[in-house]
Amino acid sequence: MRYIVVAALATVFTGNGRTQPIPRPTNELTPVGAYFRLEVLGWLWVSEQIDADPKALQEYSRSTGIDIGLAPGYNLARSFELFLGDPDLVKAAKPLHRKWVIIEGDLHIVHGPTELMFGHGAESLGQTYYSHAKPRYVIKVRRLTAAPAGAPNAEKGPYVRMEINGVLNTNGTNPKRRDLSANRASPGGVMRGHQCNIHLYFGDDDKWLARAKELHGKAAIARGELIMVGRNPLDMERQTKPFGLLAPLPFYLLNISDLRAAPSDAEKPGQKK
Repeated sequence: MRYIVVAALATVFTGNGRTQPIPRPTNELTPVGAYFRLEVLGWLWVSEQIDADPKALQEYSRSTGIDIGLAPGYNLARSFELFLGDPDLVKAAKPLHRKWVIIEGDLHIVHGPTELMFGHGAESLGQTYYSHAKPRYVIKVRRLTAAPAGAPNAEKGPYVRMEINGVLNTNGTNPKRRDLSANRASPGGVMRGHQCNIHLYFGDDDKWLARAKELHGKAAIARGELIMVGRNPLDMERQTKPFGLLAPLPFYLLNISDLRAAPSDAEKPGQKK
């Protein structure tokens, strides 16, 4: 069962069936035409039963039966379910079971049930007791091909590349990875998308920081590669047990390789000015 708890203190999910589905997140600041595209080089796993019915993207209890991600010695930053709505894609995927592939598609997050414990008046302090099912991260595949011979290799491992059209926000900083890992800082930017938000990293040499400041609060297109920055356990002298014994969750960031303003409606192909 996929369940996690969002709270300042531990709570227990009752699993009594009286849960309600989480509405798809909405963000009025997200621009019209926002998208979240991915290209992934990873290890393909195909089960005997592939669910290519569009309902697999609507019903949380279903599974597409095909995944890309975990492989001994070559793990991606994270794995994904794959949705193959085209019979030709299903046919192409079956002989690639347990092989390296490259896929392209769009992110689709399937939300599960949630419960809320009656509040005690301190919700504004981050102590709201929500229990919810872990979302399913699914890629609606447009293209699936075998990886080139020799890929991945020692020079270039598996990757998750992203292109996101959303609203960029930054506090004007770009903390170094070592400071993020040591819990001395938090990421300095975030891209707000229609599926989810993602932290941004503007390069080891702050290459994209000035551009990010120009685009703060505006619609933008960011391209890059997903990276994970692990975080050290919290300082026991400043943290109470048991939380001081646990390392905080890692940061997942888009390591920017290109950043530009999103075109206005008047600039989009086929639009009249």
